[in-house]
Amino acid sequence: MRLTRLCFPLFLFATVLMPSLARAQDPAPPTPAPAPAAAKAPAAAKPALANNYWFTLSAAASQPNDSFSDKAEMGSQFLGGVHFRLADRLTLGLDMGASNWSGADIEFYHSIQVTLDARYYLTRWTSRFVPYVQLGGGSYQIVSEAEPVGLEPERASENAWGLNYGGGLLFSVGKSAKLGPVVTYHTAGSIPEIGTLVGKGDCKFISFGVELVMPMGR
Repeated sequence: MRLTRLCFPLFLFATVLMPSLARAQDPAPPTPAPAPAAAKAPAAAKPALANNYWFTLSAAASQPNDSFSDKAEMGSQFLGGVHFRLADRLTLGLDMGASNWSGADIEFYHSIQVTLDARYYLTRWTSRFVPYVQLGGGSYQIVSEAEPVGLEPERASENAWGLNYGGGLLFSVGKSAKLGPVVTYHTAGSIPEIGTLVGKGDCKFISFGVELVMPMGR
């Protein structure tokens, strides 16, 4: 009631003030400005995921392990592959490459591999440091090659299924590529024997290297 008595004397001025009041009230409806913000939120909330296909390239020192360390010295390994992202932190890739070692009785050993490798990244790809673990397996061809003095070179090879597991730590390089150390352990089947030369055994080795990972596009 008090409010009515206070407003009644102003009734005569209402008609004069109405246009200005209407103008003052018109901007109020646009207060649903939060609506565009809410509409924008989903777009901004989308994670900045890396491209679906990644190209990998690595070079490593390859150290023979177990009984293979008695037959061969440290060698080298080169691998290249293409990985496809199955989930935000999970990829599956096809890797191909070769490892080479020099030996005592048999001059050279070679390992040619074609493997499927699954990786789980412990942080998002957009992070500055991206550690990962890897488990894979596939075909390994192990070759023994000898060049006895005064005799024809001899060569023997065996195909086998092998496994590999390990991990790496990638650092951002440029806009999208990453580079970092990687360590992988391989069990690659048996070493073929050449005649009376010592070669038979298991082919197991550890590779310590550097890997480059580059997104290839969506």
